[in-house]
Amino acid sequence: MYEGLAEASVDAAIFDLPQPWDAVRIAAPLIRPGGRLCTFSPCIEQISRTIDILPECGFTQHEARTHY
Repeated sequence: MYEGLAEASVDAAIFDLPQPWDAVRIAAPLIRPGGRLCTFSPCIEQISRTIDILPECGFTQHEARTHY
């Protein structure tokens, strides 16, 4: 895990990774209730896979946006 970080001690996490769904599992316990998670993904498959993992990691709301 991340040494020195307590559970629910992070307000937000931002990922620009090829497999953000793996990082969500690791970061979720560190993000405080009401905190934010932002991921940047160029492919809809990455977005879909990340959205699928959010509920099992405790996230209750999500929003997908596209920008051209």
